[in-house]
Amino acid sequence: FTSGDDITLNGNFRRYSGTSFLPGTRTITFSGTKSDTIFNEDANPINFYNLTLSIPIGEGELLLWNNSPIQINNILNFTNIATNRTVLNARRSGSYVIIGTAGSITNASEARGWVNGELRMNIPSDDAPAVTFQIGDDFSYSPFRLDFRNGSGSNAGYLAAKVITGSHPYMDLTYTPPIAPSRVIGPKYWRLTKPNGSTFVRGARNFDPRIHFKSPGDDALVDYWGCSEIAYVKKWSTGVEFQQIYDNNLSSVDGAFSCSDTKTSLLTPNYDYSGSSSSNLANINIADVNYAFGNSEIISGDTLLGDFVAGNRNSITYYNFYSIKDGDWTDPSTWSTRSFNDVINDAASSTDPLIKGYPRRQYDNAIIGNGKRVVLNTNIGHNRLGPGGVQTYTLAGPSVTVRDSGTVAFGTSVLRCMAFSALKGSTIEIGSINGMQTNTNSAPYGNIITIQGNPVPKFNDSINVVYTASGYSNSLNTYPYPDRNGTTHYIERFFVYASPSNSLMLDNVTLDTLIRANGCINYFEKKATLRAGQSYYCTIDPSSTGLRKYKVWIDYNMDGDFADAGEEVINLD
Repeated sequence: FTSGDDITLNGNFRRYSGTSFLPGTRTITFSGTKSDTIFNEDANPINFYNLTLSIPIGEGELLLWNNSPIQINNILNFTNIATNRTVLNARRSGSYVIIGTAGSITNASEARGWVNGELRMNIPSDDAPAVTFQIGDDFSYSPFRLDFRNGSGSNAGYLAAKVITGSHPYMDLTYTPPIAPSRVIGPKYWRLTKPNGSTFVRGARNFDPRIHFKSPGDDALVDYWGCSEIAYVKKWSTGVEFQQIYDNNLSSVDGAFSCSDTKTSLLTPNYDYSGSSSSNLANINIADVNYAFGNSEIISGDTLLGDFVAGNRNSITYYNFYSIKDGDWTDPSTWSTRSFNDVINDAASSTDPLIKGYPRRQYDNAIIGNGKRVVLNTNIGHNRLGPGGVQTYTLAGPSVTVRDSGTVAFGTSVLRCMAFSALKGSTIEIGSINGMQTNTNSAPYGNIITIQGNPVPKFNDSINVVYTASGYSNSLNTYPYPDRNGTTHYIERFFVYASPSNSLMLDNVTLDTLIRANGCINYFEKKATLRAGQSYYCTIDPSSTGLRKYKVWIDYNMDGDFADAGEEVINLD
């Protein structure tokens, strides 16, 4: 090569031990049609001036082999072709990417690529400009932004960040974590470390952390991404230490919803949260945090400053429901709340009348996989967050993920939920002609309806769809409760019998103990199949004596409301 010439490689790059590569001011472009690899057999990182990743077709990666760190002194440029994506994979042992003190990264995005692994960036001293670590995992772009404010005693130096896929091993109920383990973004976390030998000193500076994540996608396990808070794990070898960063507002970071059910109260000290979502990328930012970083946990010679986790505060009872057998949705034996390989269902023994042994609350996650087929044998959820209080918004509907080997069969039932994602390889059995509509604001609706304001149902590429022609097209986003009026005492038990045979059709023991002015508790799993022309009667066991008014409604035309003529079938004093 002539000195200074730019180089385009359509294959691998190897630097042998003891040799030098002087980058000058040239641009090295990796443009192979397959995944290319950099091998570094020398003890020092390979230096590039400009490094461009530009796969000509489809998607690919540039892989750093074991112990093959690289440094970019000027520009790391991801493909300028928006339809092609090249990920810089620095996941292998001993490999990482360094951006020089005068260097920068351009064109990093979900569409064009990111650093999948450890990225080291220089943090200036004093009131430094914000630094964005353009990182992600195997699946999505998830950058981490760090902005230090003015303060004494600081010194410039390198920090490292990377995204780690999966639940944090110490964000577990065993350790009483501040974030609910089953209600996390990802699940993934952002690791911030100080590399061995770095001259970085934080001093007395406060900082603004900001995480980015895919939405819809990474937010499938939380009831709403904007209600998430951030905590970080500082150490674990000598006892697990968390640092929760509380929000000073009970609304979502984008102002769209109230989060008083999960944030529950304003705990102190608390901080200003903000955030937004655009082009399938959401972010949560915290202003002016003064908490200390970790300083004692050493990982491969580097000092852990914090493993940042986002999700709902660990303030109420959450459950993950894993499919462990073929069965009905409302059968508790279909689910385990521990894992795909366990049989224990903790929710089935709960004494809370709002908790059942199957996913139905907005605080429940249904995870269907393990080669199992789950039949939605009844309507689940109503997509109402109020009015009516806790009995209403709790049962708005769960979050649902169908994994690659899982199947969910809808038949004539409708799932109203907080979030829904069918992953590659999953199977959806759908019955109605509009069953896979993703409308949330106007009819026609499908068999899967997410609550308004949340991401629409996500059907990923390469799923299996089986049309059974056994359903109907739904006409309502939310399932309202009847207009009851006035203060109402709870009903302890409700029966439906056939007449004149007295055959029992339905028996529901409510376990309810609350008096409420409006709203209802839904018992969708309790069904009585009624036939036209047959007579039936019901028996009501009230919670108190004295003058009471009772009403019964039937949604005859299955349009999701009780307001049509003739649907109020009993009205008694």
